Amino acid sequence: MAIAIDSDRFLAEAGLLGKPAIVDPAGRQWQMVVFTGEDLEFRCRFREAVSMGRTVIVMSRGPYSTEPIDVSYIADILTLNESGDPLDLSVPAFFHRITPKINCPVRELRRFKTDLLTRLDFAQEAAEKLI
Repeated sequence: MAIAIDSDRFLAEAGLLGKPAIVDPAGRQWQMVVFTGEDLEFRCRFREAVSMGRTVIVMSRGPYSTEPIDVSYIADILTLNESGDPLDLSVPAFFHRITPKINCPVRELRRFKTDLLTRLDFAQEAAEKLI
């Protein structure tokens, strides 16, 4: 089992969360189960996915939510994680990976997410100039 946190809805906006499974670069198929706060529905989907093999849990928010994702309802399931730290797909985590020496303001990153992502090719060069 693996966990991905899609707090800024990258996977949702790309249309990937509607798929029942994904294939990784090694060709392995992973059953995808999305948690958006509905405990019972998630548990039913999770039970079915686990019976089919490798499972990735994606925790996501609603389209207009800025509140933290409350995972306290599924803490027992999250303890089954065997792949290490969750993959954080948030905008701040993404920009921290490509510009590790710069502490970008979170609110502005999220506010200008679309513009920043369209100019992503220039991010590394801009970061080097700032440093």
